[in-house]
Order: sequence, then C-alpha cells, then structure tokens
Amino acid sequence: MEKVYIDLLENIVKKDSIIIDFLNHKTSFSLNTKASNEELLKCNLYFDNQIPDDYSFFLKQHNGGVLYNFDDFLGFELLSTDRIIEANKFPREELADYWNDVILFCEKWGGDSEYLGFKINQYPNYQIVDCCLDDSPNDWIILNDSFDTLIETLIKEKGREYWCV
Repeated sequence: MEKVYIDLLENIVKKDSIIIDFLNHKTSFSLNTKASNEELLKCNLYFDNQIPDDYSFFLKQHNGGVLYNFDDFLGFELLSTDRIIEANKFPREELADYWNDVILFCEKWGGDSEYLGFKINQYPNYQIVDCCLDDSPNDWIILNDSFDTLIETLIKEKGREYWCV
C-alpha cells in the first residue's frame, strides 16, 4: 500500500469527526495499532507467504480497522492478522479446493455480511473479488487488482459498494 493511502486513512481517523457515507449515515473510521512481527509471521505462514505485499504493508502500519462504521451494523472491517486466519479456516477446511487460492481480508457488515478476498492468480498477482460463501467463484465479481485502488475508490464512493451497480 502506498504511503499516500495510509496517510489518507490516518488523517480521516485523526480528525475524530463523523464521516458521512453515500446514504448520508454518520459513520466513523478506526484503525488498529500495527501488527507485531510474530503476528505477521504467523499470518504469512498460514497463507504460505501469499498475502499481497500491499496488504502486508497495511498490516505493518495498522493491524486491521473499520471503514464506514454505522452503529456496528454497516461498514467494512479490514481484517487483522488473527481475524484473517479465523475468517479463512472454514472455507479452506470445509469447502471446495478453490478456496486455497483466495484470502478473505475484508468483512462487509450488514446485508448478507460477506467478504472481499484476494484471488491469488500467481503470487504476487491477484484480483480483489466480492466473495459469497454460498456462490461459485464463477459468480464472484472482480473489483480490481489493487488494495490501493480499493481503498481509494471506497473513500471516493463514500462506502458505496461501487461494484454492485
């Protein structure tokens, strides 16, 4: 993740102000403290060192966080090192083999409460996909191929799921 987007997120959080989303809800952002080296190592080992570099950079700065939190009901939770492992255990252990090529990294709160994931094509290349545990990967929507772009676009769109138009 480029420092520009870390600075953008940090500045939004520092203002300690209300962020208005695309539905005119008063929402907030929060960022966790950085992940420890041990937390990063454990997470990287679990995913065979395939966590995209830009998300690893984010975890080194902030071990997860929440964007557009509306009453703990709507928003996007960027998963911390422990939550990312927890979220991926069930699909990897209980569902089809294609889940081994996906790393769920962001829980979408509200509605169907599903995830965004990194679909690893061939490390370090990946696509960000809107994952539904009940759907086939053929039905997943591809958002883009950059965590930077995801964050930039979510902020520009004020938390709207811009890929669901």
